[in-house]
Amino acid sequence: MRNLIVFKNGGNFSVDVELGVDDVNPLRTNIKFVSAALELNGLNIRLPPVGEGWFDTLYLDENLRVQTNSRNDVFVFSPK
Repeated sequence: MRNLIVFKNGGNFSVDVELGVDDVNPLRTNIKFVSAALELNGLNIRLPPVGEGWFDTLYLDENLRVQTNSRNDVFVFSPK
């Protein structure tokens, strides 16, 4: 899976990750960063991927999702 941030004035930052369901806890998704790159002004700079962890997702209904993660963050998501 690739996350991509495109800059207004050109260039981008991308991060590739591996996602997988945890073998013990099926509500947990494991995540590992495998590559990262910054493209700016014609330069392509490879960056070391840093980090791995997990997040647990609890769906409250069709319009609201709550996630916690390995850094003890809590996120609340709703569609636009």
